[in-house]
Amino acid sequence: MEGDSFDRPFEGSSDTNIDSAYNVIFSMFAKLVPGLPSDAYTRFREVTFPISFTRDQVIIDYGDICKHAYFALSGFVRLTRILKSRGETIVMFLTGGDILISPDSFYTQLRSIEKITALMDTFCIALPWSQLQSLYKEFTEFNVVARLLTEQYYKQALERLTWFYENPEIRYEHVLKAYPDLAEHVSLKELASYLGMAPETLSRIRNRIARKGKNPGK
Repeated sequence: MEGDSFDRPFEGSSDTNIDSAYNVIFSMFAKLVPGLPSDAYTRFREVTFPISFTRDQVIIDYGDICKHAYFALSGFVRLTRILKSRGETIVMFLTGGDILISPDSFYTQLRSIEKITALMDTFCIALPWSQLQSLYKEFTEFNVVARLLTEQYYKQALERLTWFYENPEIRYEHVLKAYPDLAEHVSLKELASYLGMAPETLSRIRNRIARKGKNPGK
């Protein structure tokens, strides 16, 4: 099942210690580009900063310009868009180990058509877009880092998209595997909207899965 291999750029952590946070990100960089010079790590730390968002805080709003990439160490957020046919719709969830951006806005520095909202307290390391451009110029290796992270971001997006070609129960199971704590932070109505089904349908699926868990032989 594709949901079993849902990989994030790096490992999330509940540890809000600043040094530990950077060590997690630097481990990711080392895996992506083993030859990244030590000066690049030092410079990255100089131009980034830790930031925390509280539950229900809007990180990026519709019409904002996404000026930072947030390396989420912990937390849970939703990314929404306003669709003509459905109104405000959850496009994806992101959690510790993900990079929080409004992609089009971040790369073009134009106004965002997406909104990112924290669903629980979320701790990140923030990289300003302007400083990323400087890193590109100072260290060519950072161009490789950015390309590989972008590839992984769109690979994840494509994997999420394939879930919606499955039947409703398998679709729900994919989401649970990718986001085990989802039910703690999202209402039944929100989750049903994300999955493209009625709340009543999702409730029946949950009950059916619960019965399977109690009676695995049936």
